[in-house]
Amino acid sequence: DRKRTKAAIYDRAGLGHGHAIKGPAIIGEYSSTTLVPPDFVCRVDRYLNLVLEKQAIRGLFYSILNGIERIDRSRT
Repeated sequence: DRKRTKAAIYDRAGLGHGHAIKGPAIIGEYSSTTLVPPDFVCRVDRYLNLVLEKQAIRGLFYSILNGIERIDRSRT
């Protein structure tokens, strides 16, 4: 759709375990560039991998899990 979007720019060397970056963002390092689209979050896991998650799906997943947990608690 050729729209311009403002995006935050990060140096991957400065990211550590537990960092979370909301898109749109650009994460640069010496050998690659990672683009984080809008509606995504990039999390740095304990092995320093970048893990991208779509926000709507992640929110739905946790809503489903919370609903299951509530059902299980009502059975006891």
